[in-house]
Amino acid sequence: MLQTPDQATAETPGIVDCNEIRQFWVQWSNGHVAIGNGYEVGFSPLVSWEDDNPHQVHYVALSTGWGAVGEWRIEEEEVDHITALDTGVYPSNFTYASILGRSSYVIVITACHGVFVELSEVPGNPKTRTYEVALGASDNTKSELRDGLD
Repeated sequence: MLQTPDQATAETPGIVDCNEIRQFWVQWSNGHVAIGNGYEVGFSPLVSWEDDNPHQVHYVALSTGWGAVGEWRIEEEEVDHITALDTGVYPSNFTYASILGRSSYVIVITACHGVFVELSEVPGNPKTRTYEVALGASDNTKSELRDGLD
């Protein structure tokens, strides 16, 4: 992921935890992108941003950053969950899930720091715009929302 300037940032010390499961929701619609705490989409937002030039979102992807190991699952109505383990080797591969017809998801995470959620139109295409949410960035002290290229 080509890192671009943050569109929204919040101080969130200890937002993710190595030994505790944490729940987050991510939502996107007509250029509004947000992420928050808990299972109820729209409640307890952490960061949000209105994109003046929105792009379509068809895939959600998860990864951890440099030196971080994590486990997560994406809550779905149709499927119990998608689980992926990350090797902690950067740059690590994102684990993609198709989200056609959706505008939100709940993600359950256990990680020490640096969890990345990518929202993209095409998975793994370096020329596609993406929205990226970083939870526990900067040694688990802040969360960021970015607009950039994969």
